[in-house]
Amino acid sequence: MFKPFAFSFDRETFRGEFATREEAAVAGQTEALKFMGIVEAVYVAKRVPTNPQADMHGDEVVKSMKRRMLTKTGDASYLAAANEHVVADLDAAIEHAIVDWLKRHDLAPADKFSSISEHPLPQVQAHGPSSSDEVGMMGPDSE
Repeated sequence: MFKPFAFSFDRETFRGEFATREEAAVAGQTEALKFMGIVEAVYVAKRVPTNPQADMHGDEVVKSMKRRMLTKTGDASYLAAANEHVVADLDAAIEHAIVDWLKRHDLAPADKFSSISEHPLPQVQAHGPSSSDEVGMMGPDSE
């Protein structure tokens, strides 16, 4: 199942795959705890897959096969029965093979990210002097 959301600390490098924006924000906030206050916000974006252009190759493959057969044997009738439905089936099979090949060799195009939302992290409270502190005032002004 495609999980369209990811988180980032710099609005550029997104990671993770989450079903909802909220899941991504929580995961980012949990990860941010490891950085001890360095990270000020978590950014959540929607992943938009980039089309790998793996479709619509069936016609070209059939044309190439016909041309090669004609050159090799002179048979101009080769694949004459390949109607639009048969070519569409070939096209789907080629697309599937190309997408698998891209994944297997880590060649798929990078996803784009849009609809970025900012989720500020809670700030750590600064510790200031109070009457319960162990160290007190010394000197002529102390009472």
